[in-house]
Amino acid sequence: MRAIVGFAMLALLVAGAIAGPTAAALPASGPGPQGSVCNPSSPSPAAVAIPLPNPHRGLAAGGSIVTSYEITVENYTAALNGTVVTVPTMEGVFPLAAGGSTLAVTPPTTVRITGSGWSTPVNHTKVVTSNLTFASGAKAFLTSQKIALMAPIAYGGISLGVRWQWTMVPPSGPVRASGWSVPATTATSPYLPSIFYPAPWVGLVLPGGGSAAAGTNVTLALNGSVTNTTFRVVVEYPNNGTEISSVWEPSGAAPTFNATASLRYGNGTPLAPGSYLLHVHDHCQAIVHSVSLKVTSSPIGGVPFRGSARGTAD
Repeated sequence: MRAIVGFAMLALLVAGAIAGPTAAALPASGPGPQGSVCNPSSPSPAAVAIPLPNPHRGLAAGGSIVTSYEITVENYTAALNGTVVTVPTMEGVFPLAAGGSTLAVTPPTTVRITGSGWSTPVNHTKVVTSNLTFASGAKAFLTSQKIALMAPIAYGGISLGVRWQWTMVPPSGPVRASGWSVPATTATSPYLPSIFYPAPWVGLVLPGGGSAAAGTNVTLALNGSVTNTTFRVVVEYPNNGTEISSVWEPSGAAPTFNATASLRYGNGTPLAPGSYLLHVHDHCQAIVHSVSLKVTSSPIGGVPFRGSARGTAD
């Protein structure tokens, strides 16, 4: 059994080895319950960023890229059988020789734990419409885009391992596969350890549209693991992740909690109309929801706000 460890920083400009927590309790990253067991303080704890060697040959138009991932419970006991893990959008990223990358995007899903081994693979197939030449010596990687995996268990109660592989299926000729990545308790940035504590499950209860007026407050109705803790809602620019506003709020004993985000700059003036992201962080700093929001210059009467995790399937 591998030691229970957690996630580390996904910071693209920081180099070096990063490792997760030991089994001992760590202080909370935010003003949450004292003595909480958290993954290391970072912008993206409980998220996924796992590298593999990039394909070393091209793929002709009409071929397919198949990405697969599996989940296991590192500290499995019979009491954890049936646990449902909530998985956000997962992107397989493949750098190209000409620059840029091609993506294979798997939509959000849930994975039910049914034993001590690996889960049934979650597969996604992308058919390519033009010839691809992959960047030699680069790393392909699977990423949850900093969004946490979640399970309905408190921090420290369950430790997950995640692995993935890619398969290249040409229009003709032999199929090529990477083999499975090996879950590890450490990683070199910008990648993340692939054994970690998932965030306790938090639901987002918001029917309706996706717009709000500049200068107002947006309410995010949360349920699940929301009692006697804290949340931080961050408003940021979607193109570069720069934070515009950030507020910690304590919850109470109720089974639901209304977190709020201010659509104003730090000096109190309303945000400029445009597209923004709202990130909901739990008390251990894991991003449990990423919400796209269109800010308008005037209120939209009768249209409630709606949020959901980022990402679309290709």
